[in-house]
Amino acid sequence: MRGLSVLSLPRLRPGKRRGKGRRKSGGMRALVRPALWATPPLAAVAGTAWLWFAGPLPALLTQLQDGLFAATADAGLYIGEVYLEGREYTPRAVIVEQLGLNRGQPILAFSPEDARIKLEALGWVQEATVSRLLPDTIRIHLVERAPFAIWQRDGGFVLIDSKGDEIVGARVDRHVDLPLIVGVDAAHHAAELVTMLSAEPALAARVTAAIRVGERRWDLRLDGSVVVKLPETGAPAAWARLAAMDRESALLARDVVSIDLRLPDRLIVRVPENIAPKRETTPAGGGGVATTVAHET
Repeated sequence: MRGLSVLSLPRLRPGKRRGKGRRKSGGMRALVRPALWATPPLAAVAGTAWLWFAGPLPALLTQLQDGLFAATADAGLYIGEVYLEGREYTPRAVIVEQLGLNRGQPILAFSPEDARIKLEALGWVQEATVSRLLPDTIRIHLVERAPFAIWQRDGGFVLIDSKGDEIVGARVDRHVDLPLIVGVDAAHHAAELVTMLSAEPALAARVTAAIRVGERRWDLRLDGSVVVKLPETGAPAAWARLAAMDRESALLARDVVSIDLRLPDRLIVRVPENIAPKRETTPAGGGGVATTVAHET
């Protein structure tokens, strides 16, 4: 679901945060909040004294900071709810683990910018927006990568988006309905392939595989059986020509093995051996494309 949802967070272990946060009475909060204003100057004085007796400055500052955050959490400024929007593929548990979130953590110790960087390191996440809404709410909006195809490489399979980037950690077996792309440089040309195919959506829906031939051009497999050979240059025009011919004469509904579009003025259709081949040409001056039907060899 891409809609708004609530992340289920583990609770902070007892002793990790003093007090009971929201369970404090209104009178207790009234006492705690003024104390928070007094904490920084008192901490500065105490910290100066500790420098003479207790050790290095960084360690002391860390202790002071942790104490201040714990005090703010006791006053009700802690992580209570995390709202998530835009998630479809990234597992919720992975998000919680990546951010190290626990219900009850001091919300002032939570850095939205650090959280954004951690989320965008996840394979599915293209962009993340994180905001902190006091006193106790975090809101996360994700823009995830759209799975485009399965890329066969090095004897294995990986999922890629329309830009040809691998979606790290994605399970290929959950996207077996996507077309297969084969070839050393196939993923790098995925974007231009998407643009070409999308121009003829009805025909694009029938593409089950795209094989990059010689790092120069594409062979497309339609309906798992018909091979369409596209030219090295002018592939979009050839693709549009095939779509037009299929609309006019239901070319792909025939018993066809392959269609060769590599010649700009000729269409070569290969059929099984048990079908008699024939030659068809457009009338002179008709502006059409000559069609040759031959046995598959």
